[in-house]
Amino acid sequence: MRFSERHLLPRVRRKDRWAHATIAAMAVVLACTAPASADITVVSTPDDLVQLYEEVTVTWAETIHCNLSYGRAPGVYTNETAAEGWGSLVFIPINEGMSWGIYYCVVSELGGGETSDEFVLIVDSPIFPSPTAPANGFTVYETTTTLQWDAVDAVPYYHLLLSDHEINVEEENGELFVTGANIIWQAITSGTSIQYGSPDPSGYLVASNGTSPPLMSDFSYHWLVFNNFANNPLLTSTAGAGLSSFNVDVAVSMQPPELTFPPDSLLVTDEYLDFSWAPVDGASGYHVYISENRDWSQAEASFPVWDGPAPTPSAQVHLGSFLVSGDYRWRVVALDSSG
Repeated sequence: MRFSERHLLPRVRRKDRWAHATIAAMAVVLACTAPASADITVVSTPDDLVQLYEEVTVTWAETIHCNLSYGRAPGVYTNETAAEGWGSLVFIPINEGMSWGIYYCVVSELGGGETSDEFVLIVDSPIFPSPTAPANGFTVYETTTTLQWDAVDAVPYYHLLLSDHEINVEEENGELFVTGANIIWQAITSGTSIQYGSPDPSGYLVASNGTSPPLMSDFSYHWLVFNNFANNPLLTSTAGAGLSSFNVDVAVSMQPPELTFPPDSLLVTDEYLDFSWAPVDGASGYHVYISENRDWSQAEASFPVWDGPAPTPSAQVHLGSFLVSGDYRWRVVALDSSG
């Protein structure tokens, strides 16, 4: 298989709407809503992963002297904080004997029997997954490969991203910022290995992945593996990640398609657009991929938004079904008889 790529749609004039889900922001409310029967009403808890060495604040509505009871299983509270307060308390997880992972908590009255409804507190891990295979810089000779990494204690899931462009990773204020990536596949799994292109086990990223392109010799591939705490992209840690890369050497008997329409940097306002390219000798079919460049709070990267097969060197795409105002690229992969 061979590919060609072109820049498309720098300013698509369409009304705003959300595209497919990709790597998600970290904001998520972890506290449960207290029922009317709860003795103590929790008002606020952290809405993000908390760090071992940073302050955590919990507040409740009643003027009651309390501390925090916590444990590793729902309804089982094996420890309590030395920190206490009237209406609120502030503590640092490492100072209370906490490690990283998931804790089930209640606010408990000191010297009495009143408690709050249970809520979840997740302490982020300072240890990140370490990629093990393919080894960094290794050459893969197939159109797919199995990605492997070492487990991290008390981390139940891992979030992987594979890019066919170099990934630049910078740290700012304790969080990672990713730039330059062209994400072609993601997955969240509880295991420590997964084959590239397989369906996302969590189900959250299946639609955004679409049909992942085969690994090709024209690219150097880079991948990240993050800690994840709830089989959901909302609870992927951005404190750090394992990063590795590999090359691909696959025998190629065809030339890449020559893209003919639309031209580079075309401004598109129509619902439908006809894509075309020159036929490739020996090609049994083609596959078209469209990706969107996104500048989010913790990522400047390109993510897949649409893909589809084409038996002939042309395809009409209903852009109105998925495009918003933005910057896009399109790519065509010529497939041989093996796909």
